[in-house]
Amino acid sequence: MSVPVVMALGGNLGDVRATGEAALAQLHETPGIVVEQVSSWYSTEPVGCEGRFLNAAARLQSEMTPAQLLLRMHEIEALHGRERTGHWTPRPIDLDLVVFGQWKIDHPRLILPHPAAWCRRFVLDPVCEVAGQTVHPSFGVTFEALRARLRSRPLAISWASQHSRDALIGREILDRFGSQICWAESAASSIVRFVPLSGSVCKPSEIALPIDPTEARRIFTETLTAMLDEPFVVAR
Repeated sequence: MSVPVVMALGGNLGDVRATGEAALAQLHETPGIVVEQVSSWYSTEPVGCEGRFLNAAARLQSEMTPAQLLLRMHEIEALHGRERTGHWTPRPIDLDLVVFGQWKIDHPRLILPHPAAWCRRFVLDPVCEVAGQTVHPSFGVTFEALRARLRSRPLAISWASQHSRDALIGREILDRFGSQICWAESAASSIVRFVPLSGSVCKPSEIALPIDPTEARRIFTETLTAMLDEPFVVAR
């Protein structure tokens, strides 16, 4: 029995569109996988490394298990020169499972649904083209609804981190994002809530900040970039 799958893809090295289209063709030629629809390609602000990205999304049908599909995706990435040398490194292509039906998996090699898709415009915008009415398994609302929440300005954020907000958020962050966000009470129902890193699993709409202030500032800045940047469609 086939399962509906939503996949995100992107990169920032070489001809990303050509590489992505070749990777999708290889997926489609794989027994048990049908690529049904592909979104436009979006130019997006880089998060964690230099060089703007091209991002897209695809809707698939898969007769494979999640683990089998992930393995095939990694094989195709490697064929196109993807080297997993670290987190957020430049890459010719990156293939990510966003949702696999309504499955929920928490494993060191695979987490479903993708844990950060809900707060990244560079994922949500293309996903909404091909699967906007798909219900997110953890939030219980459509991807269109998740994107609509992130598009409101100013974006409401609550703070429950162990760090002093004023100490962590410097002038550079305020100058860059200050007019686009507003602060809600920590107990309020807000778009995103920054919380301490702990052994417990974050609830939907929560992002954990580690104890190290430099790392916490990096995660906070990259999260805001991913939430607030407006991707734009790249013409052919």
